[in-house]
Amino acid sequence: MKKLFALSVLAVAAAAAPAVAAPIDGSTISVAVDASLAKACAFDSGNSTSSLTLGNDARDANGTVAYSCNYIGTPVVTITSANGALAPSPASAAWGAVPVAYQIVYGDRATQNSGSTGLLASEFVDGLSSTTDQLGWTSTTEPNETVSPTLSLYLTRPITIAGDYSDTLTFTIAP
Repeated sequence: MKKLFALSVLAVAAAAAPAVAAPIDGSTISVAVDASLAKACAFDSGNSTSSLTLGNDARDANGTVAYSCNYIGTPVVTITSANGALAPSPASAAWGAVPVAYQIVYGDRATQNSGSTGLLASEFVDGLSSTTDQLGWTSTTEPNETVSPTLSLYLTRPITIAGDYSDTLTFTIAP
């Protein structure tokens, strides 16, 4: 009887003891942690020119159109001209004024007063992108660093009829 009692105590004690040799399923878990940020670029209006004036006395005009990107790489900048020239106001057109051509240079090749080597605004009516081989407006940028490429314009001929003339250049940027 003593033997039977001793075996039953050993069986109960073994059942109550924790298992040390092998982990119980669910005792560990792995958590994968990751993050991502899409490439993005934006113009910096605080460091960019908002208007330029051309005229017979000042046929060159220069400014900057600044941007930054959150990656190392080369963004695509596209410029579109609303009128393809300096278009006369309706009142000026009534007096015989016609659109006046001007040239545009932007980016790494542009320097102060280099507009005379640019492309005509009429070439920008449908938008012209920096990916076009002859333009090369942009270069590799550092992340989150503002770059301020020069925008240089040049009036190709004198304005001969008094009045107001205008065009709007729209810049877009993509990674």
